[in-house]
Order: sequence, then C-alpha cells, then structure tokens
Amino acid sequence: MNMAAAFLHLPRNSLGRDYVVGDIHGAFSLLERALAHIGFDTVCDRLLSVGDLIDRGPECPRVLDWLQRSWFFPVRGNHEQMALDSDPASAPSRTLQRMNGGAWLLQAGPAERKDYLTAFAAMPLAMEVDGEGDGRLGVVHADCPGGDWRRLRALLEGAATVPPALIQAMLWSRNRLCLGDAAPVEGVARLCVGHSILEQPQRLGNVVFLDTGAYVSGRFSLYDAAADRIVVYEEGSQAGG
Repeated sequence: MNMAAAFLHLPRNSLGRDYVVGDIHGAFSLLERALAHIGFDTVCDRLLSVGDLIDRGPECPRVLDWLQRSWFFPVRGNHEQMALDSDPASAPSRTLQRMNGGAWLLQAGPAERKDYLTAFAAMPLAMEVDGEGDGRLGVVHADCPGGDWRRLRALLEGAATVPPALIQAMLWSRNRLCLGDAAPVEGVARLCVGHSILEQPQRLGNVVFLDTGAYVSGRFSLYDAAADRIVVYEEGSQAGG
C-alpha cells in the first residue's frame, strides 16, 4: 500500500507536557473540555492521539480543523483506514461504512471527501517520542505486532509501501487485551493504544489502553507521559490514577 510517512518521530518536549488521548470518535467538544480541565497549554503542551478521530460521534466534520493544529499529533486508526479503503460507488462498501458510523463521510461532496481522505492518508501508522535515556514513548492504534517496537519502526521508517497484513495487525488486533498478555513491548518504555472500549483505562505490562468510549460514555482517558499517570475526565466527575 502506498503511504505518506508511516512513522513519526517527535523530539522530547522540553517546554511543556505530552498527553496521549484515547479514541475521539467525533467527540471534539468533550475533548476540549477535558483539555481545559487538565490545564492543557497549547503554547507548550502537545496532545498525541491513538487514532480513530472519526465516525460514531457527533462532530466528525471538525476533524480537518483538528488535524491542522500544530500541537496535535494523531496516528491513524482503523476508522481512518476504513475511510481510505471505502468505495462510495459500491453499495456493500457504503453499507459497511454506515454500520461503522461513517454516514457523515458519505454525505460529503466529492471535493470535501477528497480533503478528508488526503488528510487521513497523511496520518502516520505509529509514532514515538524521545524521553530520558531509553524512556521513549510509543503510540499506535491497536498493538505493536511481534512485541518489538524497534523492529516495527525499522519496517515503517522510510517505507514506500506497508504490507496490508502489518497495517491490519497494527490497527485491528485485540490479542494482547483478550489474552491478558502483560509481556512488555521491547524497545519502548511505554506504549499507548486505543481501539478496544474499556470501562476504565488499563495497563498490561508497559502497554496503556486508553479507549474509554468517550462518544458514548462521556469519559476521556489521557496519559500524562512525564508523570506516568492516567487522568480520566468525565462530565461532572473527574479522577486520576
């Protein structure tokens, strides 16, 4: 599959804080309130995202505005990938897109749809942030196939094409969570993922699961990288852990 840059490397943020947020699914106003609650500073802080910015929630068309924000760094989720793989001329494809919350994109005009897909294609499949020593932070939507971050990075960096099977594993796999696999992902201090909706965020080894279904639960989970803690924001009730 032809790709834009499949892997994004960010230097350490020496001026502010880095947060990683779980799946957004069009709940951008709720996210803005969560960021206000934690005192997020757009001048020096950065917000990383595990992907799935779109579908299911109420404000999906705002995604282009968010993708232009200089402090916002998302990886691609399976819903962005489904949009890229969809065919509006195919009835089965349109049905599948509606079933997965993508009716909003089907309603877009051709030029607008092209703008969305161009933006989704530019989203990396994985990213990492430098930390002190070997304390780098990794972000991918669902999992690091094979449990070796360095190998995944080598496969993605500079790749003109990425095998569909690798994309499938990175964006769809739930094996680690379903098996309760706490084996650490090698080559990274922490790995943040989303994709699987949980009542509360969860840690398995050095993997942090952040999808708490904000678009239905009203609850966003954000990982504070410097403090190695998770902040849960819910309308009317907040907690940290």
